[in-house]
Amino acid sequence: MEQLQCQDNFSKEGLELIWHSRLLKDYPDLNGEKRQSIIRWLLGENLDGFDELTPRQLAIAQQMMDYRYRILQQRYLEVEPLQAYGNLINRLGLLVMLCPKIRSWVSLGQKRQKIVANLIRETVEQILKGDRYLQQQMTWIQQFTQDSGLRNALLLSSLEEYCSQSICHKPLLARRIMELLH
Repeated sequence: MEQLQCQDNFSKEGLELIWHSRLLKDYPDLNGEKRQSIIRWLLGENLDGFDELTPRQLAIAQQMMDYRYRILQQRYLEVEPLQAYGNLINRLGLLVMLCPKIRSWVSLGQKRQKIVANLIRETVEQILKGDRYLQQQMTWIQQFTQDSGLRNALLLSSLEEYCSQSICHKPLLARRIMELLH
């Protein structure tokens, strides 16, 4: 991401301009409506909140936007829905395997790999159906894009980001899988 050189670029408008030019450079064929929807998703729901952040908080917010964009760009944007879902499950499988207890449990047999893969799918379904934050994200994403492919890409990116969050030094998804295995 372009380094933000001056304080003015940390305003909502400055960030919108930076992301607009970045998306234009990375995806020149992307239509304006999709580009605006991605920018809206990257900036988040509370656009007025940028005015209240300190320079350090703004820099952290920019890093989070960069992280979200990389997730979207690397695995979901302009990818067919079935392939995008496969990308999500593969990525979450890698995250779960970071947990030594799960890794050693899986190493005891190939059947266990399938069990963990099924647990990942089931846990993702549970999160999508029952987690308030993800429910709110789905509703919010639907408000600013009518494109089902883009909606899917943004939701899968949000889901990966959410499942990757560290809770007690483990990804959230790994903690949930551990609870199911015990």
